[in-house]
Amino acid sequence: MFSDDRFMQDRVVLVLAQSPAFAQALVARWQNISSAPAFTVITSADATSHNGSQYKACHMVIVEAAAIHSHRNLLQRLDAVGTPVICALPIAASRNARSNSHGPEPIVFSPTADQLRADFPRMITLNLIDRESGLDTLVTLAIEVLKRIDAVLRAKKAESDAGSQSAQLALGKYVAESMHGFNNALTAVLGNAELLMLETSSLTPQMQEEIEAIHSNAIRLHEMMQRFSSLEAEIEAGRKHGKSAAAGGTQAYLSGT
Repeated sequence: MFSDDRFMQDRVVLVLAQSPAFAQALVARWQNISSAPAFTVITSADATSHNGSQYKACHMVIVEAAAIHSHRNLLQRLDAVGTPVICALPIAASRNARSNSHGPEPIVFSPTADQLRADFPRMITLNLIDRESGLDTLVTLAIEVLKRIDAVLRAKKAESDAGSQSAQLALGKYVAESMHGFNNALTAVLGNAELLMLETSSLTPQMQEEIEAIHSNAIRLHEMMQRFSSLEAEIEAGRKHGKSAAAGGTQAYLSGT
């Protein structure tokens, strides 16, 4: 059964904020909507004390648009390792920077989505229309991104497990096919040893001892091979079980369990 609670507990989300207020509101809203992951919060005031190397293990980054400039180096390092980033844009960020017609000082808004994608092609941008519904949408989007990451990781693990199982089945099939030829050769050795043991009058005591050793070891090998007599059946049962488990896992994923 797929558990959102357990799934979120294993995730780490890095929040890059201009001020603690955005991070506090985001965390509080996430906890109200769903089970929450572990959060690490860095404000713009703390940006100079972090080089980013310790955050490469985080599963996702949520950055406030106003904090982009302060955390640019950190974001570039995380972008380089493929960490998904969601940028929360205020409604004013949907327009380009413009000058104030009532004075010489320009009014500069946060970067636009196009400007951000130029620097961070994989970044996801989201315009926050207002504080309440915007945070709800942000949390919902973040949860879906984390679930998609989990689905990709599970698919890679399933592919790796399938490759390992395929190799084991191939080896088992080779051993099973080799058993028939080995048993035929062993039967011939055992039969000839028994025939030679009947010719006691024409063999020296040393030869008789050596033939008895061959016969004894041939019997031991035969007993060992008997233990593999059900190998083919076990391999076939394992193959059927693997197909059944894979089908069940696919159905569980599609049904969201």
